[in-house]
Amino acid sequence: LPIYSNEAPLRRAISHLSFDSNATPIQKLRQVYDWMQASFRNLSLLSREESEQVDWDNEKLQDNDINSLLQLRQGNSWQLSELFYGYAKLFGIAAEPVYVCDRTDTRFNFGYLNLRQFDSLLIRLSGSELAQPVYVAPAMGLPFGQVPWWYAGADALVVNPAGGALVYPVSPSTPDESQSTTVATLTLTAAGTTNARWTSSGTGQYGYSERRQLRRMTPEDRTRQLRNTCGESANFAVHRSNMPAVLDLSQRYELSCEGELLDAQFD
Repeated sequence: LPIYSNEAPLRRAISHLSFDSNATPIQKLRQVYDWMQASFRNLSLLSREESEQVDWDNEKLQDNDINSLLQLRQGNSWQLSELFYGYAKLFGIAAEPVYVCDRTDTRFNFGYLNLRQFDSLLIRLSGSELAQPVYVAPAMGLPFGQVPWWYAGADALVVNPAGGALVYPVSPSTPDESQSTTVATLTLTAAGTTNARWTSSGTGQYGYSERRQLRRMTPEDRTRQLRNTCGESANFAVHRSNMPAVLDLSQRYELSCEGELLDAQFD
């Protein structure tokens, strides 16, 4: 990825970041990862509201140029991964571009010599600071070291600095990185009604793909889908459905539901 071999604009863009004097290269890179997560708009993951705010006629959006990317603070998933690759090299960390397919749709065909078969670009990090290679998906709203589950577990094309290409399976996240907790309360009222209230929260990739789908909906369709997620039916009337971080994938998943059982038949 030679476009990001120019260190000057990379250094200028992070000049405001304060690195600990004892920070290791990986620790610095993780700080850059968090900065990109908070500061850059991923044009591949826009919500319905965000897509209406983007000036798609801006010629700089069409440039695969590092200065335009850093100035606008937005780019597609491929460009942001390339930018992160540049920072990994800046800190002297062994990094390799990883071309991946969505395994729910297709598989990597090694005999098909065309990058168009790939859906996204990840970055593979390795070195003495890491117990094992780490795959990252910059500015996709996931914690450092996690990639969307539909890219994990399948073969990918890994390009090494010498120009060679290898086929590796992308490492999946560990189960303890994506967990959920649900707390529920049932209340039997004096009037004979049964009210239900619960909150589900999750870490890592719990609810990640669902939130990506919700983001693409109109606000009206999103509200309708949340009510369905809370279980609205002929036997359950949803009074409240709320997902505070539906538009911010970097925040933990949380869904709150409240409603009334219409045919509980409790004695």
